[in-house]
Amino acid sequence: MSEPASAVRALMRRAPQLVTVVTAGGPEGPRGITVSSFIPVSLDPPLVLVSIMNSARAHSAIAAGAFRVHLLASDQTDVSGHFAMPGLDSEAQFGGQFAEAVEALGTEEPPRIPGCIGWLECATAGSYAEGDHTLFIGRVTEGRVERPDAAPLLYYDRGYRDVGGAVNGGSG
Repeated sequence: MSEPASAVRALMRRAPQLVTVVTAGGPEGPRGITVSSFIPVSLDPPLVLVSIMNSARAHSAIAAGAFRVHLLASDQTDVSGHFAMPGLDSEAQFGGQFAEAVEALGTEEPPRIPGCIGWLECATAGSYAEGDHTLFIGRVTEGRVERPDAAPLLYYDRGYRDVGGAVNGGSG
C-alpha cells in the first residue's frame, strides 16, 4: 500500500463513521451492502451520497435506479456484519430474518431492513466513478425515522461503538 493510502487509512481509523446498510432491487434479485461512507449533501432538494466499491455485487443494482439507506442502531452489529460478508448471493443475503422485507416489496424494489433507526429511499440521480469506488448521489423520495431513541451504530478504530455523552457542556 502506498504511503498516501496508508495515511488515509490510519487517519480514517481515528474518525468515527456511521454504519449504514444500502439495499437495492433488480432483475438479479435484491442486493445489500454495509457502507460507512454516507453523507447528506443537500436539503433543497434532499440529496445524499454513498460511496460503493466498483467490484461490489450491489454496485450495478444501485446504479440501475433506486436504493435505500438504512441507519443502523447500536444493537445491529449482526446486521452490519451480515451485509459486509463478501460473496453472498441475493438469496443468502435476503433469506432468513430478511425474507419478509423482500416478500413485502418484491425483488425489484430496495428491501427494508427491520429494526433500523430509520431509512431513506432514493432515486439514483447521478454517479461519479473515481479510483476503486463510485460516488452515487441519491435524490430522497421517501424516508422515515422508526426508532428515534436508539443510538446509532458507529465504526471506530476497527470496532463497533455507540455514541457517548455530550462533551464540553454540549447538548444531545
